[in-house]
Amino acid sequence: MKNYQKLLAAVLAIGWFGSVPAGAQLYTEGYSLQRAASVIRQLGGLVALDTPATMYLWTDKYVYTAGEPLQLRVTSNANGDLYPYTFFLYRQNTETGEKLYFPLLSEEVTDMFGNGPGNFRIQTIPAFEKTVLLGPTGLSPLGGSAPLDVGTYQYVAEIRDYTGTRVARAAYAKFGVVNQTMEVTTRDITTDTTWSSDNAYRIPDNEGVFVMDGATLTIEPGTFIFGQGQGSLLVVAQGGKLNACGTRARPIVFSSALPIGQRSAGDWGGLVINGRAPINPPGGTGQSEGIDDPVRGTFGGTDPDDSSGALCYVRVEHAGVLFTPENELNGIAFQGVGRGTTVHHIQSHYGADDAIEFFGGTVDAKYVVTSSTQDDSIDWTWGWQGRLQFALVRQNALIGADNGFESDNNSRDNNLTPRSKPQIYNVTLVGDPMNSELGSDDGMELREGTAGDINNAIVLGFGENGVDVSDAATFEQAAAGALRLRGTILWGNGSNFASDTGDFGASQMNLRVIDPKLRKPFDLNDPDYRPGDGSPAGTVGQVQTPPDDGFFDTSVQFIGAMDQDNDWTREWTNFLEEDAIAP
Repeated sequence: MKNYQKLLAAVLAIGWFGSVPAGAQLYTEGYSLQRAASVIRQLGGLVALDTPATMYLWTDKYVYTAGEPLQLRVTSNANGDLYPYTFFLYRQNTETGEKLYFPLLSEEVTDMFGNGPGNFRIQTIPAFEKTVLLGPTGLSPLGGSAPLDVGTYQYVAEIRDYTGTRVARAAYAKFGVVNQTMEVTTRDITTDTTWSSDNAYRIPDNEGVFVMDGATLTIEPGTFIFGQGQGSLLVVAQGGKLNACGTRARPIVFSSALPIGQRSAGDWGGLVINGRAPINPPGGTGQSEGIDDPVRGTFGGTDPDDSSGALCYVRVEHAGVLFTPENELNGIAFQGVGRGTTVHHIQSHYGADDAIEFFGGTVDAKYVVTSSTQDDSIDWTWGWQGRLQFALVRQNALIGADNGFESDNNSRDNNLTPRSKPQIYNVTLVGDPMNSELGSDDGMELREGTAGDINNAIVLGFGENGVDVSDAATFEQAAAGALRLRGTILWGNGSNFASDTGDFGASQMNLRVIDPKLRKPFDLNDPDYRPGDGSPAGTVGQVQTPPDDGFFDTSVQFIGAMDQDNDWTREWTNFLEEDAIAP
């Protein structure tokens, strides 16, 4: 054991390139690094099941032309992890799956130092801060330019165990190589149209691009679309359809046209979908905020099964506009959208106003992410009666934040019907406790007569309240059993229930004030929202089983958006804060 401890000390002292840090005491016992690796393998048992390390990658642009200069940067920090690991970097064609490993861009599997199987270099996790891996001043002699073939790609950096066979942590940087970036010059799309991934698209800063009644806009997986100003938005009008279904490896990305590191919330208008499902304002229809045209901006109707197409693996970044408090554009607005619309794996990131808002309708959604939005994260009003499962909210009060859920029926008449009454299971709402005075308010603000069935929620780190219930009509829904909060964990909030909520909390079922022990919920750039060791999120008898209605996953055995083994946000999402990736 004595020699083993000395050997481990030697391995831990080895730096990123195999050198010994100044002042480090090295007990090598005559071992080379390769010999140390061999002995560690023979000893066995030196395996970290996971790592708390932070690691993220980014390229200097989202899209390139063939052979264009490219720069890849990395930030990493061990966060106290002293286990020895192996390290890999490869570029992958996300369409074909082909991988080329650095440093030699070879199909042969090598670590980042060019060592093959049986000879992988073992060392601890390095500390990097915006370090250039690839590019004119990078650490690798190859890879400083985009591939020559048009397609969608990703760089993947992996921290693997000492054998080089199991990935403990991975970081992804996705980009496209395109023929050209096309200006969208048609205001009204009136015939079936396809935006293909071999081009990128820029939406002009005018009055928006509209998918009109009878037309379908199809966006291929891996396509990048850029907005250029507050008048730059994509709207699906009533009767139009948007089929935008990416994949985990090839998400569809809507983002700002400004350079990476210079983007802000509200750089462009966002995504608006108008359907013909019921809403509760008098007359049964509404007019989109930010859109003056009654034909292009009308939503609502009488068809709960209406379809506006499909959104799958879609990111919307740096969108949303606050014209006035009563005239706003959100990251993604579902307005009178029906349950015939397919929605899963969507993210609204770094937006102005609300991240995602449901204006009535019956649309369902699964695997929903909102991050670093300036106002509310998930907002509903005007009679939304959809279903939601697996939703993650992360706030950053440094850029502005408000409520995790802002939940209304109708502000002008709290008892209008159809009444807001969503069914919600498995959500994680994370506020910003370090900067709560800047605006990370309530985890759930339930008000203005909303009903709803909210289950298996984690509400963590909101500066004011975990739950705030207000307005007589809302309390009436709770008293009637139409507003329920069950199987929920609250922790680290200013208070768990606002002082004016009365006995609402006491009337609910399986509410606990206990640390959920999430792994890295407050790491803004490389978070991990899975329950850690000893988490109460999987306590038998506390988890509420969803109805077996064909939509919900009824196998869930955990509270919160994800379990210990499945981080469904990995690879297709983006949590990076702009100041963290500015040059």
